[in-house]
Parts: sequence; C-alpha cells; structure tokens
Amino acid sequence: MKQIYLHVIFLLLVGIQAQAQTLSYNQRATATGADYLANGLETTIDYLSTCQESVTATFDSRDYGNGIWSGGDFDYYVNGTLAGSGSGVQTIDLTSFIPVTSVQMRKTNSANWNEVHLTVLIDLPADSFPDAPVVSDVFYCQNAVAVPLTATLSAPGVGLKWYTTEAGAGFSTTAPTPSTTTLGTVSYWVAQEDADGCESERSVIEVHTVINDTQITQNGNELSVAQAGATYQWGICQGSTFTPIVGATTQTYMVDAIGSYAVDVTLGTCTSRSACFDITTLNTASFDSSKISVYPNPVQQNLFIDLGDSSKANLIFFDVNGRRILEINHLQSNQGIDVSSLTPGFYLLQMETSNGIFKRKIIKQ
Repeated sequence: MKQIYLHVIFLLLVGIQAQAQTLSYNQRATATGADYLANGLETTIDYLSTCQESVTATFDSRDYGNGIWSGGDFDYYVNGTLAGSGSGVQTIDLTSFIPVTSVQMRKTNSANWNEVHLTVLIDLPADSFPDAPVVSDVFYCQNAVAVPLTATLSAPGVGLKWYTTEAGAGFSTTAPTPSTTTLGTVSYWVAQEDADGCESERSVIEVHTVINDTQITQNGNELSVAQAGATYQWGICQGSTFTPIVGATTQTYMVDAIGSYAVDVTLGTCTSRSACFDITTLNTASFDSSKISVYPNPVQQNLFIDLGDSSKANLIFFDVNGRRILEINHLQSNQGIDVSSLTPGFYLLQMETSNGIFKRKIIKQ
C-alpha cells in the first residue's frame, strides 16, 4: 500500500514539474495596391525555437476596398517549400513538418489596401527547454541617460533573444536601450536559448520613466516632500554642497535649527534632489528639550529617558552610517532600555513625542 502511495505522489510531482509550454511568434505586413503590384506582399518567421512538440500557424490575409474588409488569398510555405494555399483566416497544423525552421505567407491577390498577419504557436516538450532568464524592472528619471537592458543567463542557456512585444514579433540579439523622453511604463521581453536553438519562455522587463515630485512644504517645524512611496535622504544645503543628515530618511523631517534643507527622493534608480528650502524661524515651543533627560551617557547596559511633559515616545537608534539599529515604540518615561547588545561607539537617538521630535547623541561603551 505504501508503495502505491509513493508511486502516486511521484506521478503527481512529475506532472507538476513536466508541464509543456507554448511560445508565440507573430508578424504582420501591409501594402497599398501599387506597392503590392510592384513588390508583392509577404511575411516570414524564421527564428523559431528548435524544440517542438507541435506547431500550428494562423494565416490572416485581408483586402480593403469600397469601404469594407474582406478575406484575401494567400500561399504558405514551410521550410522554404510551398505547402498550401488558403483565403481569409485559417489555422493549419504544421506538426508534420517538424522540425519547422521557417513559415512564410504570400498574398496572391491585390486590393486598394493589403494586409497579412502570421502567427506561429510552438508547443515545447516538457522539461526540454531552458528556464526563462532572470530579470528585474528598471526605473529612470525622465530624460536620464539610459543603458542597454540586462538579463541573467542560466545553464543551459547560451544566448538571449530580445523582443519588443509579448507575441514575439521579431527579435534582436542586442539588448535594447530604452527611451526616457516620455513618462510611463514600457515593457520588453527576453528569452534565452540553448546551443541547439531551443528557446525558453519570455521574461518581461518593465521600464518605468518617472519624475519625482520633490516639492517641499512646511508645517510648523516639520518639512514634508510630496513624493510618496520612495526612499528619502534629507540634508543641509551650504552653497552647492549637500550634507546628508544622519537618520533623516523618511518623507518628513522635523528641523531643529535655522538653515537651508533639501531632500533626495529615490524611486528605483531615479534619484531627484529638491530645491533648497530655507527655514528662517522655528516654533521654539516644539523644541523645549530642556525637560528631556537621557542618562547615563555614556552607557553600558541600561539607558533611561525622562520625557518631561511627555508620557511616552517612539525611539530610533541610528549608527554613524545612518542605519536604523534599534526601534522601540511607546516607551514610558524613565523606562529602562537594555542597550548592552549594541556595539560600542556613537549613536544618534531620535525621540518622537507628543511635543515634537528630539535628538541626542549617545555613546555606547
């Protein structure tokens, strides 16, 4: 009985892993009546995956005249040899021609406007094709200088095929360099093939061209940048110099001194810096920090904070590189904090209370 169960499980696992996939290849061509008479009209797909379990092709030939579309006549060729004729839209099984290396259709009648549309579908045998290449989406600032897209090959893949449509209309072995002139998202597809020309499924790369909203607004002593869902780094403007403020890495920043401030806003690889924002006065009531006491400092194990007029606070410890090391929420006044696990050195303690945000430098011994 146990052997039967194991056999069933094995068959189920094989069924899950050994799933066939279908690749699509799609091309179309058009011509006016004069162009057709001079040059004819045809389209050819000759970049098909070599691993084939079944192959079908849909031929679509169209005429336009007198304000209406109608089916046109065509011949179709497989592997360079005339294989048949048809009219209008026809789907034909080409499995008997495997290995299919090329499929071509030629329109055989003329109209005021002529169009041919060819789609080839290849079913890949289970477990015979490479994995899809590993990719990641890309972010660019508008009008930034872009570089060619990248994808990671994995064995047994030896080369990449880049497509500009999901349906596989033509390909290039050269990675495309996206345009960044227009805001929005553009998709690219890439497959890998092995040494025998067997092609994987296509991975999609979405290229996002964005413009970060770096407008700063002020509410009391709090500065806020408009762009949400990004990463942030606030800093001090001193002429043309931007000096990052340790720990100031949220959408808002509570200023504690008169000066000029800016923020770097990053979405993906797009980083935009705001204009410098001048703070000429402070709401001093928010910064009456004389009632807040942090002790002992330097500290070895337990750190205590007397919050003065505040009953509780949210705390963040930053190291000298601006990394968040420890966060504590809803700390009660004079409640001990065990900091014995911190590496000896300097830390910035940020305390968010009902009366404002306060900072203290802490030395851990």
